[in-house]
Amino acid sequence: MAISTRVCLNHPNVQATAACKQCAKPLCGSCVTRNVDGSFCGQACYDQYRQFKDRRVVQPSGSGLLGKLVTWAIYLAVGLGIVWAAAEYGEIAIAQKIMRVIGIGY
Repeated sequence: MAISTRVCLNHPNVQATAACKQCAKPLCGSCVTRNVDGSFCGQACYDQYRQFKDRRVVQPSGSGLLGKLVTWAIYLAVGLGIVWAAAEYGEIAIAQKIMRVIGIGY
């Protein structure tokens, strides 16, 4: 049902002009509370909406110290694996160059 055909929940003789963003209750102009996040029926619904919205904000992966340590551990493991493979298969010159680039030995 469109808002224009609904009546205010608190004033049954007044046409609704908005709906609460959290609970969808129909509201007239004197009952609605508007702010930057939308229209709400009151502070309780607005608080619930903010709690939900704030929980949805997710930190990008790898943004904390643990993420950085894991990233560097992976880089180190891959680099050492390449050096080991190059040395194992007789490509000592390649292994030495790689080790110089990553800053270990030679």
